[in-house]
Amino acid sequence: MTARRMWITLSLTAWVAIAAVVLAQHTIDVARFLFLGPAVTFQAGRGPDGIVISPDGRTLYAADDGYWTGSSSVNGHAVTPISLTTRQAGQPIDVGPDPASLAITPDGRRLFVLPNNTDHPVIRPVDLTTGRVGSPLRFPGGATGMVMAPDGRTLYVDAGTNTALIVPVDVATGREQPAIRIPGDAYAMVITPDGKTLYTASGAAVPGYGPDEVIPVDLASGHAGTPILVPNEPVGIAITPNGHTLYVIGNDNDYDVTGPHSLTAIDTSTGKPAKPLSLGPNPQTLAISPDDGTVYIGNDNHTITPVSTATGKPGPSIRTAPWFPSGDESLYPISMAIAPDGRTLYAVDNGKIAAIPIGT
Repeated sequence: MTARRMWITLSLTAWVAIAAVVLAQHTIDVARFLFLGPAVTFQAGRGPDGIVISPDGRTLYAADDGYWTGSSSVNGHAVTPISLTTRQAGQPIDVGPDPASLAITPDGRRLFVLPNNTDHPVIRPVDLTTGRVGSPLRFPGGATGMVMAPDGRTLYVDAGTNTALIVPVDVATGREQPAIRIPGDAYAMVITPDGKTLYTASGAAVPGYGPDEVIPVDLASGHAGTPILVPNEPVGIAITPNGHTLYVIGNDNDYDVTGPHSLTAIDTSTGKPAKPLSLGPNPQTLAISPDDGTVYIGNDNHTITPVSTATGKPGPSIRTAPWFPSGDESLYPISMAIAPDGRTLYAVDNGKIAAIPIGT
């Protein structure tokens, strides 16, 4: 073998070795991301449930509903603030038993906390500048959901199971305004960015015994508009930041991963739904990117599916936690929030919060 051929052979061998190392490392990284979960997860209390991000994008607030061990549960009592710069938890705020859902005012000064327990039908306001919890807003008939108006002046509460009432609450005074009656139960609610219309994902007043629909409510008059029929029992609803499109996930059987499941886009200017997109395993929650470009759907097999709003096509699913087929329905992305800059999606799954890069 000549010196030149030997040099070429050694060079090729070296490049092949380097390529093998790079490919192996890349494969490990991809496998870790797809099958072991995202690179960054952090804890917020014993069992985080609902999360919300401050409008300035600096702080994530997590409701600590407790945790489930498989044989017993432990109730949480706190909302934990987490710095998104350091991902370090701050001093927990005691807000009473089973905090689950959160709503924050646009100025980031007040937080409202709804328990995940019908035995505690109250909403507790928190002054985030002092950390003090105010007098509870009481709903004797129950309170199962809430949504904040874009101007921060009114909190709309789904008051009671099967009561078909939405109660506006003045944020400044805590006083209830005249209730709005809708022809179904508000499983989930969202308000258009201009604050004019509230949409509810709704079934009949008795779940499972009526049409599956989205109901628009004119907030100036308090009157419900013509229902929009959607498939597969709507369980989640979100609106694009530009207000043009409403997205609804349908989950015909909350415990059946085989479906049918769907995502329906509704044009808010016409009220007409597009052809539903069939979805994979058991969608539970959804969030939309600030640029209106992607709908992220949390599934109960520990994955999040991105769907392009331009094409309606789903992309590769992102794993949020290792797959533990334990039968515990709480082990899936039960709450999601996207940072205002659109770079990171935060998802509560398997008792932790996953931070998933989604933008540049």
